[in-house]
Amino acid sequence: MSDAEDRRVEAAPHAREERDTPVRPGVLFYLVLLALTAAAGGGLFALLSARQERLQAQERAVAREISAGLPVRVIKPKMTSESFQMLMPGDVRAYFESPIYAKVSGYLRKLHVDKGDRVEAGQLLCVLENPEAEQDYRTAKANYDIAKITNDRNQDLVRDHTVSQQVADQSKAQFLMAQSNLERTRIMVGYEQLRAPFAGVVVARNYDPGFLVPAATASTATTATPVLVLARVDRLRVYVYAPQSDAAFVRLGDPALISFDEFPGRVFEGRVGRFAQALDTATRTMLTEIELPNADRTLLPGMYAQVRLQRRQPKSYPLVPDEALVLRNEKAFVPVVTAERTIHLQPVTLGIDNGIEVQVTAGLTGDEAVALGVGQTVSEGLKVQPVAAKESGAAPAGPKPVGSAGKPEAAPAPPGARSGPPGPAGAAAPPTSPTPGATR
Repeated sequence: MSDAEDRRVEAAPHAREERDTPVRPGVLFYLVLLALTAAAGGGLFALLSARQERLQAQERAVAREISAGLPVRVIKPKMTSESFQMLMPGDVRAYFESPIYAKVSGYLRKLHVDKGDRVEAGQLLCVLENPEAEQDYRTAKANYDIAKITNDRNQDLVRDHTVSQQVADQSKAQFLMAQSNLERTRIMVGYEQLRAPFAGVVVARNYDPGFLVPAATASTATTATPVLVLARVDRLRVYVYAPQSDAAFVRLGDPALISFDEFPGRVFEGRVGRFAQALDTATRTMLTEIELPNADRTLLPGMYAQVRLQRRQPKSYPLVPDEALVLRNEKAFVPVVTAERTIHLQPVTLGIDNGIEVQVTAGLTGDEAVALGVGQTVSEGLKVQPVAAKESGAAPAGPKPVGSAGKPEAAPAPPGARSGPPGPAGAAAPPTSPTPGATR
């Protein structure tokens, strides 16, 4: 037998002994723990790898968005027409309104009308009682009668040369004075009756029967209380105050469309009856009166109205929403999206602003793509992604800078091929300190 075979024979019993020896529990625990740790590490690595891939995907998406530019809404400016409407608030007044004062003091003996009653011109409204005035009239009547008798007698006697001419002249003068005094007292007694100066409606009554009504004189008319207030309401006046930018375009007879919140969908037609032809230096506005028929008495004095006046202008101007304006250092800019899809702050001169849209009298041609809602801190050359703004039915119609009903035009498509003015290369952005007091 060889040496190798001898060694295998000797080692065989020892191998059987090792296989028959059981594994200790502590060693088995550590082996299982090691396997679990390896599995957990592999799962954690997979989770971290997936998270890293998501973060990288998000970073790539943000980078693509930045390179494409921030999305902004754009519109094409609407153009005003040669004739458009000016929207102004109005104050409805009675065509005539007159407080009825008492010329003489007296007790309110009888009241023929009350609030809301319709009256005709010359109609008796109320009667006062002034015993002193009536007594003065009776005294004046007696003096007149005796003066007349004396004068008639002396005129007969002077023809017979019984009395001198001087006596006859004196008696005639006394007669004329008595006649004048009688007429004066008669007029004062007539003031006890208050009559309507015009046809209208009684809108106020301030005294009850039996009340002592004081007389209103020239010095106390502003502080005295009228017995009644009479107003003509079958025709009305609507007072509007045209701003300086519109005052020069107001003409007599211009049509006016008047609407009220109380009558939705209904429009009342009036015309310019008169205007001041001068501006109030405190407000820079011109008082304008609109005459409005009101035969059915639907409208009431004191109501608040919206008045639209037609205005004509020599040319058409672009019209942009107020949210498109950028105001800095008392200057106005409009953010325009160029063909390179960058923001260019175009200096503009503003015209009429109705609080929704503003007229641009210089700086825009009307073919630009105007960015909306970019804020007051937008910078020159900012990369953007233009998106056509949706049409809004709440905005007023295009061809007027001061409100009317209607819808704006649809916004333009992204201006990749439009001829908007590109921003100058290397141009510095305007000052970044926003100033809300820009001239508009």
